[in-house]
Amino acid sequence: MFDTGGWGVAETPPVDDCIAGFLDVIALNRVHENLARAGTVLAYCDVLEMRLEAAEAAGGDPGETVRGALCDLAVTMTGTRRDASVVHDVAERLHRMPLTALRFVTGSFDWSTVVTITSVLHRASDETISKIEYEVCAAGGRMRPQALRNRIWRLWMKADPDGAAQARETAKSEEVGVRIDRTGPGGISSLIAKITDLEAAEADALIVEIVGTVCKDDPRSTGMLRAAGLMALLHGEHSLVCQCDLGDECPVAGAADDLAPRRGHLLQIVVAVETLLGLSSEPATLADGTPIDPEVARIVAADAKWQAMLTELVDMLKPEQDSRDERRPKGDGPDIDGPDDNGPATDGPADHGPNGHGPEDEDPDDDTPDDDGGPDDGPDNNGPDNNGPDNNGPDNNGPDNNGPDNNG
Repeated sequence: MFDTGGWGVAETPPVDDCIAGFLDVIALNRVHENLARAGTVLAYCDVLEMRLEAAEAAGGDPGETVRGALCDLAVTMTGTRRDASVVHDVAERLHRMPLTALRFVTGSFDWSTVVTITSVLHRASDETISKIEYEVCAAGGRMRPQALRNRIWRLWMKADPDGAAQARETAKSEEVGVRIDRTGPGGISSLIAKITDLEAAEADALIVEIVGTVCKDDPRSTGMLRAAGLMALLHGEHSLVCQCDLGDECPVAGAADDLAPRRGHLLQIVVAVETLLGLSSEPATLADGTPIDPEVARIVAADAKWQAMLTELVDMLKPEQDSRDERRPKGDGPDIDGPDDNGPATDGPADHGPNGHGPEDEDPDDDTPDDDGGPDDGPDNNGPDNNGPDNNGPDNNGPDNNGPDNNG
């Protein structure tokens, strides 16, 4: 890398020494990251304090002030309100945990450790915190979040059993819930269920049990099998369908033959007709704006109600109706297809005249799709109008066919 300038070849340091140097750099950067995160929390505390003082002087609402500070923090961090709420909770709870706060601002504790300690101990009494915080901090320096959480609960149960039991009951009523996190890569979402430790152990045992209903030659990974097992349990199934290539020789062949067909997808998908027909690769969209792969949307649509498709067809037919209305001669007679008709509507607001038996048979425009006297040749050819109320409904013999409009 450097020119020796004739002084001889530079000696390459041992690989272990190079690795040790880089590991020291990583450790130093970790401390800097911890200090930066602590600085963020301290800065937010200053912002919140100044906002509350200004609101008190102006007679404002403290709750609205806190929500405004959370929004400011979320925008500044380019994160979500949930992320900002975690920072707010940590800042609020550290006031009762001086030893944890000291380790945090000196860079000894990383963010996950601080969040774990504060999320568990914030329901403990001040007396309990003073008894066990030094042991909690000692464990926080060497344990990862899950092991640290279990350690805190053991210390708490030993120091104050009644308080720990009451805190668990409170957490069960306030924290338990299920939510969907769609921030994963490649269209992968996370199903996050907050349940009690006992319920989590039971759920894990059920998933392990249903994963064991396939043979060892199933090509899916453990993660894929667990996810498939969870979905099977949600559908009320007792086993998975093995995907091995052994056929009848599979050890679990026939175990899933008695499974009932799964119900349709309980969701609403907005998809263009062109995408369903394979004419476009425009992705479909869930109700919350999440894009769906076009091929997946076509598979789901094969067993779905076609509300989205019918809505799209109506939008496609509107320009045709408008162009026909513009070409129709203006007179004193009633507008048959328009919404201002004083008589009964011939086919409803979304139709375009009867299919070959109404007044449009003598429409001056000979190029309209209805002149052939049969079903429409337009986009509705394969749609619901072929068997709908227009062909066999009461409109065929309604007053419009025999009324004065036929010769009008």
